[in-house]
Amino acid sequence: MTYPKATYMKAARVLAEQFQDQKGGEKNDTACKMKFSALKTSYHAAADLRFGGSSSGSMWTDDGGLAWTIAQLSAWVGYVKSHPHAKQFQNKRFLHFTIFNLLAASSTAKGIHVHWIQRQKAGSTLSGTN
Repeated sequence: MTYPKATYMKAARVLAEQFQDQKGGEKNDTACKMKFSALKTSYHAAADLRFGGSSSGSMWTDDGGLAWTIAQLSAWVGYVKSHPHAKQFQNKRFLHFTIFNLLAASSTAKGIHVHWIQRQKAGSTLSGTN
């Protein structure tokens, strides 16, 4: 999920037009690319948790992130040590999950770390059910 520089430049222009009272620094193409990269990292962490990346037995909900019992907290601590980007989802959801899931679905990524939605598409292609 990477886009050409022109895409980020257009995003910066739209932000400047639509949100004239912006807070923080100027929203230029570099800032847009950095924000998208950070959101993409968060999406992958949330997707790993939602689609079974956490072996702690916790339950993901789209409204609240992970649901924990006291017994599972030690498993969570261990999981976060090896997956530090997941920490933010202990008690909250990834607000932009649906849109990033749609963006990821159009990805042509291949390999072991491709998330469920791509595997589902590949499975239907391989089985000849197109």
